[in-house]
Amino acid sequence: MRSIFAKILVSGLFIALVTALALSFILSSLFGRYYENRADQELNEGLHAAETLTKNYLAGRIPLNAYAHALQMVEDLEGSHFIIIDSHGKTVINTRPQIGGGLSESMLRLLAPQLSDDQILEKQVKDSDSQTLKIDTMTSSVSGAKIIAYNHLIDIREPVEEISRLVWIATVLAFFISIIPAFIMSKHFTAALVNMNEAAKTISQGDFSVRVTSNRNDEIGELASTLDYMATQLDKIEQTRQDFLANVSHELRTPLTSIRGFVQGMLDGTIHPEQQTAYLARVYSEAGRLSKIVDDLLTLARLQSGRVQFEWKEEDPAAVLSEVVEILEPQATEKQLKLELVRVGENRKLRTDRNRLAQIYMNVLANAIKFSPSGGTITVNSVWNTDGYYVTVLDEGSGIPEDELPSIFERFYTGSGKTDRELPGSGLGLAISKLLVEEHAGTITAVNRAEKGSEFTIFFPSV
Repeated sequence: MRSIFAKILVSGLFIALVTALALSFILSSLFGRYYENRADQELNEGLHAAETLTKNYLAGRIPLNAYAHALQMVEDLEGSHFIIIDSHGKTVINTRPQIGGGLSESMLRLLAPQLSDDQILEKQVKDSDSQTLKIDTMTSSVSGAKIIAYNHLIDIREPVEEISRLVWIATVLAFFISIIPAFIMSKHFTAALVNMNEAAKTISQGDFSVRVTSNRNDEIGELASTLDYMATQLDKIEQTRQDFLANVSHELRTPLTSIRGFVQGMLDGTIHPEQQTAYLARVYSEAGRLSKIVDDLLTLARLQSGRVQFEWKEEDPAAVLSEVVEILEPQATEKQLKLELVRVGENRKLRTDRNRLAQIYMNVLANAIKFSPSGGTITVNSVWNTDGYYVTVLDEGSGIPEDELPSIFERFYTGSGKTDRELPGSGLGLAISKLLVEEHAGTITAVNRAEKGSEFTIFFPSV
């Protein structure tokens, strides 16, 4: 298979060759027509000048020698040759006699009957010695005298043939010269493609660090930018995949290690029988934690792949929020937290999946309870306005580091502080909530409060 470089080069040379040939044919034809038209025009102008001189000669206004000299001057000026025949058929003047390549008497006798006045004819005549002349001729009659003007075709066609030869030589030279710019242009257009092909091969082997740079502003430059963007995104995806595997391994290893340690202790007798009930309860708790992580992972994967089924109905989102607050009230009370729900505005319906909506509220409120210090207050505002439904959750915790705010909705984010990491949780709840909110065409954001703590805002647009 030929490379694209060879194809572009051959195509460019073929186009150059066809163009040069066509131009050569056109120029040769135009030059030929130009010289023929100019010769015909000179023949016609020369004949008219000869008519005027002949009239003056026949009228006796100029002598024969002056008449002959004037015709010779017209011949030199117009390039045409003249033969003057009087009313008796006798040749009076022949500006180019046979010895100079002109018409002989025998040629004139053969030619004269074929001529008609004021018409340019192309004739081929022979004399008794089989000498042949090809001429363009034109005749006119003045007071019984006949004027024959003619041009040798060879005098017309030789310059045309010479010019055509020069045109073809120039065509051949131009074609061979065009090979150099064609080669350079082919290299120019294909060099970027070759680089992109090599980059694509590298990317296909799993190395996403390769980058394609191009300063072109055409389609090839756009393709290079697209390939570079693709490599960047694949690199991010690969990094995310590695982080995901590392986080999953860490999150699953912790409860599994605890379960294995407790069971091993009971099997080898390290844990006494009277203590086993308490340790079995801890094993059960760790198993529940492990099951929750797996369920969250499956939910997250289904949301990202678009395979989660939603049961869309008209629901009162404020009523669902009240139920979630009631469910979490004991958890807040256990941590000595006050959970306040403030509802503003009339009750309206929202097209939603009730269970998924409750899951959003549950994740956000559980996160607020988790990071709020004992004795604090968590305020939940439920507000309807003209553009939609807002839920804000305000806690009194330590807030979120400003540089980590953009990351809190990412998978497995659990905070950078030691205290945060010691708190239970997989870091999947807020990531799931964000995806569920977006399925409702809404938004979820988080900011730090001016006094203390953080504020989460969930917004669902009106139906």
